[in-house]
Amino acid sequence: KGLPEVETFLAAVAELYVRGADVDWAALFAGSGARDVSLPTYAFQRQRYWLRPSRTGAAADRLGLGNPGHPLLGATLPVAGSDTLLLTSRMSADSHPWLAEHMVAGRVVVPGTALLELAVQAGDRAGCDHVADLTLHSPLVLPEDGGAQVQISVEPTEETETGTRTRALRIHARPERAPADTPWTLHATAGLTTRPAEPDWDLRAWPPAGAEPLPLDGLYDRLSAAGLDYGPTFRGLTRAWRHDDGLYVEAALPEPAAAEATAYAVHPALLDSVLHALALPQDSPDQARLPFLWSGVRLHAVGAAGLRARLVRHSDDRVTVYAADETGAPAAEAEGLVLRPLPALSGDVPRAGSLFRLEWTPVTLPSSGTREATEPSLAVLTDEPSPWTAADPSVVHGTTLDALAATAPGTVLLPVGAGGP
Repeated sequence: KGLPEVETFLAAVAELYVRGADVDWAALFAGSGARDVSLPTYAFQRQRYWLRPSRTGAAADRLGLGNPGHPLLGATLPVAGSDTLLLTSRMSADSHPWLAEHMVAGRVVVPGTALLELAVQAGDRAGCDHVADLTLHSPLVLPEDGGAQVQISVEPTEETETGTRTRALRIHARPERAPADTPWTLHATAGLTTRPAEPDWDLRAWPPAGAEPLPLDGLYDRLSAAGLDYGPTFRGLTRAWRHDDGLYVEAALPEPAAAEATAYAVHPALLDSVLHALALPQDSPDQARLPFLWSGVRLHAVGAAGLRARLVRHSDDRVTVYAADETGAPAAEAEGLVLRPLPALSGDVPRAGSLFRLEWTPVTLPSSGTREATEPSLAVLTDEPSPWTAADPSVVHGTTLDALAATAPGTVLLPVGAGGP
């Protein structure tokens, strides 16, 4: 409804064709002058030549907001009269093209590693260098047309029973073209603390002696079959080994993402690529899993374009992550990462071009002379009907079941007094 008829019909025919349906193209294009053309014999390179939209903090400055200086953040706002910090963002496939390469069940979903990056950046601006925990409550699905408005709030410091000073973080989002009264969806919560610590590990001996190389063939075909489709930026996994209690992994960002790596603590696509090793045939459970809960996340260096990582699996659903730069020097670590099976995506973000419409189905009402209309739904078995008829003069009553059977009631009530029936 409300869509151009010819264009919509042709788009539907094209969708059917790419899914295997037979189309009589000669009949479709008869009289149009259309003709067959030869396609190149080599594969398309899929390289984008569109100019990237520029991001500037000038607009935020003019509105009295701070410029956070980060690709995923738009503005910062310390709330007057409190220690609350508010950060804003706009996420879309236009402003961040690599986001469109992270598809879950056919939808563009912001990776959990991107929400972790937001938490790390918010903590840095709030004076916290440690993400004690980050729980992902619901997937952040990007609309096909436009983007999502994102708010990251950091609450004032509170002291826990153990004496730890922590700040609560929440990440909310909603479609940018939604009505002004559209509620915000909570996508993640976190606890931010300060815990300076020098790492007691490194990955300079690489790969470990005796490590068993693991083949990567067919990995992304298996992930795609499970509903996880990744574009080139997320296919940075280059090598993997198994050794003792862990997986050892190498990953690197392709261009142009590699040139932007220094703007991030850890580029979300790079960290996500590292985690893909958990789906290798020799190591993965049967069901695809995504990050759900991060704990004990600390950074030791920022801006790496490539990572070495050690993944220690404690169970099918929990791993520890140690990530180093390309020299083996510690870059980041997560004491715990809990994985969950692939979630069902909410339908709150409608697809563009949807053909769903509201349709009323006629229902034939029973006539007044039908059995359903004349049968009483309720009858009372009593020899004192007055209290019942006082409430409803039309109530059916009788002193025996035989007497009530003739009216075929749906339900028979038997009043019970204090002394029994």
